[in-house]
Amino acid sequence: TLAGELPFRAQNLLMLANLVCNPRRRPPWDRFVNLGWSDECRLFLQRLLTKEENLRASAAEASRDQWLQRRQPKATATLDGSRKQALQQQHLQSHLMKMAISAAATQLNLSEMHALNGQFKH
Repeated sequence: TLAGELPFRAQNLLMLANLVCNPRRRPPWDRFVNLGWSDECRLFLQRLLTKEENLRASAAEASRDQWLQRRQPKATATLDGSRKQALQQQHLQSHLMKMAISAAATQLNLSEMHALNGQFKH
């Protein structure tokens, strides 16, 4: 979390659920101002944590938020052709390996799967 803590504090789960679900209770946003949050950061989090479902940002909306967009890492260099091809080949091999393992697993009974799993445990 940005603050290193949850937006609500309570003595037990029941009290925490009451705070989270109570439409009149809001996270103590003023407490987080002292942490150096920008207004844009606070507004972004408020849009995510609003209790009014029709006002809450969807995942797609949140991903387009200006505050979040500015924090996305910038690509520093483009991949050359050979490096890109090597990464694509590695991805293909990984995908093919997963398919092969899945196919093999469907052919094994439960005791054979346990025995095979035991060979990989340290």
